[in-house]
Amino acid sequence: MTETRKSPYYTNPETRIKIDNLLKENARLESNLGKDSTKSEYGDTKVKQDRLFRQIKALDLEFYTIMVPENDRE
Repeated sequence: MTETRKSPYYTNPETRIKIDNLLKENARLESNLGKDSTKSEYGDTKVKQDRLFRQIKALDLEFYTIMVPENDRE
């Protein structure tokens, strides 16, 4: 049985592109952190990620709730 997705990520190509770009930015942020990163760098990255996740939430709440762990949600 196939699942019908109603999330804008799956039904709206423009929304999908926007979210994919936000996810790419998040991946870039993550890849710049390493074991030698300072607490400040981790904190700055967390602030930037929260901003990205808020943008994703505004675009598609359903996708956001699937993607972002419950303890990281606003």
